Amino acid sequence: MPGILKKRKAQHLRLGETGEKIAARFLKSEGMEIYFRDLRLDAAQIDIVARDGRYFVIVEVKTLRARTDVEVKPELQLHQAQKDRLLDAVSEFRRKYNAEDFPIRCDFVEVVMGRFFPEKVKRHENWFTHKSFRKKNSVPFSLKPGKKGYEA
Repeated sequence: MPGILKKRKAQHLRLGETGEKIAARFLKSEGMEIYFRDLRLDAAQIDIVARDGRYFVIVEVKTLRARTDVEVKPELQLHQAQKDRLLDAVSEFRRKYNAEDFPIRCDFVEVVMGRFFPEKVKRHENWFTHKSFRKKNSVPFSLKPGKKGYEA
């Protein structure tokens, strides 16, 4: 009897996984220690959690394919709802891993893939902060009804 066939992942998911692997290698080459990849929390998934000296670094990775007709900008692919979830995940990470006293920095790594190899890997250090990243009318994760941690 033939073995069970594995379902193949969608192309954009494979591209994202490839970009995260490349970003992790890039961060290691810059002297960072990788603690987690694809850390799933209630609020959101954190692509990479690393350590850079005294900082915990939360890293968001965006990967796009290179195009010949236009310049691609991965940072423009992050929508406000995704930004809000990322900040909620940072707060949840602090609570869950007792990291309230540790300085946390949030970086962004953009990966632009050519046909077989990355054409561009760029890290934006301190890419977002709670004040500059969240819209004024956004509600923190702990206050959203129907989610864990909701307090009336």
